[in-house]
Amino acid sequence: MEDFIGIFKDDWQRIPLNLRYIFFAGVFLIFMAWLGDHWTDQQQYQVLWFASNEITFQVGFFFIVVFFGLLMIKQFWLFGKIFRLRRKYPLHQIDVTFHLVNLKPGWIFLFDERSKKRLHIKTPGTARDLGFVGEWVEPDVSVDAPSDTEIVFRNGTKVKLSDYPPDPHGIYTQGVSAW
Repeated sequence: MEDFIGIFKDDWQRIPLNLRYIFFAGVFLIFMAWLGDHWTDQQQYQVLWFASNEITFQVGFFFIVVFFGLLMIKQFWLFGKIFRLRRKYPLHQIDVTFHLVNLKPGWIFLFDERSKKRLHIKTPGTARDLGFVGEWVEPDVSVDAPSDTEIVFRNGTKVKLSDYPPDPHGIYTQGVSAW
């Protein structure tokens, strides 16, 4: 049972905080409408031509609909981003068109043969989304190693870090922005 609840807890933590505030505001307004409807006398306050309980319920419901709408838009946007990256870097092309290297202290880089760029895979979750977990080589090289340091890929190719300049954007599929 804890594993089942843990799944939702992890997903809840991945929702941006501003969206969670919208959700809680909607729940609070619906709760206040329910309290006003069930626990006060029948005399309702009028706001323009509407009862106050109806307005708070409708605004709360609107907030919850906005929350789920923005969440779905974000999920579809991230799904499209993952789909495009998986098509650009398919697993069967590892060590053919790109290489994966895990530099110390655990930073994963994608060395793209076509663009000759070094892309930082920002989080382990991004590596998991793209199916890259365990597919990299782990040389005894640090991230801040000199640019003339050689790295040996899985297919035996030796390259220098300076041959692949770092791309400032990297790859990130866990949210809208990296950091």
